Amino acid sequence: MRLPARIEISKPWLAATFVVAVAIWANSLVPGVSSDAASTSVASSLKEAIAALGFAAEWVSNLLVRKMGHLLEYALLGAVAMRAFSPSGRPRGAASLCLIALLAVVPTLDETIQLIVPGRSGLATDVLIDWCGCAFGAAVVWLLLPIWFKRSKRRNAPN
Repeated sequence: MRLPARIEISKPWLAATFVVAVAIWANSLVPGVSSDAASTSVASSLKEAIAALGFAAEWVSNLLVRKMGHLLEYALLGAVAMRAFSPSGRPRGAASLCLIALLAVVPTLDETIQLIVPGRSGLATDVLIDWCGCAFGAAVVWLLLPIWFKRSKRRNAPN
């Protein structure tokens, strides 16, 4: 019987992943009225900034800001989680499975938390948006890792 290979994990990046996940969950604990006020304020500021540049801004809505917020916070989670599970290259085998499991569980738990918060709702569509954000963030890092490692080797190579 063959034992699974040891999973290589970057502890600082894993800690960053944990911090991002906790921040996401903490945001989900904000009651609906406060959360809506915050996203409405962001939408209003964004509309003003776009209009000040001379562009039409009617398309900016509270809903758009909320969904983009989901996408961006989860892109950050996907990026830091990818680094946690790929300290010396792209994740392989068990590390990939751990990464995928983590990036599936965090958004699912996030939307579940929202089911118990007054004025909030956990939506399956939000879980899908969150997963897309995770995939996007992880994909960006996956594409950039070879570049980072090449540059790192060049910097650390003896002259």
